[in-house]
Amino acid sequence: MPIDPVKRISKWNAKYNTERIKAMLDEMRPTMLANVTAVFPLIASMEMQVKQTIDAAGVPTTDYPGYLAFGREVWALTRKDISGESLAQAVAILIAKWVARGYTQAVLQSIRTDVFNVAAPVAPWRLGLQSGRGPAAGPRPLSPQTSHLRGSAPRETGDSTSEQLRRTRCGTVPVFRTCTCNPLG
Repeated sequence: MPIDPVKRISKWNAKYNTERIKAMLDEMRPTMLANVTAVFPLIASMEMQVKQTIDAAGVPTTDYPGYLAFGREVWALTRKDISGESLAQAVAILIAKWVARGYTQAVLQSIRTDVFNVAAPVAPWRLGLQSGRGPAAGPRPLSPQTSHLRGSAPRETGDSTSEQLRRTRCGTVPVFRTCTCNPLG
């Protein structure tokens, strides 16, 4: 049964009592002001360093907002107590996101290392930026046991007995695996 619009309006009006909201905000304002006073100089300093880095790279001023937004995202990660390899991989994912949006990977990596002192990730990860493939190349190839699911060839492992392949409509499939498509011969 639908709720009467008059009843909805009266509930909304009771919930949004501006005097009550103002009293709560007035009580919280000193703490909020202290937080803003402590954080805004840090943000301004970080943004100045990002601007110097992208200025040195010769980035057009029309691209500044995107690079500054990337810097703010990395800055937010550093404030969340993420560090080490986890931070490096999280920043690598951000780099892949901004490269997909059309920004230059080298400039983003320069911001990562010069401004935030975050190294490139050591462990390999799904998008394959470590191998120089870039995000446009997609994820790494699947294992030999599941490579036929996307039609890609399996990776070579050097084991000749387990790498005997047969041709099927969906690509190459190891002999010890079954494929639902019909063999081409």
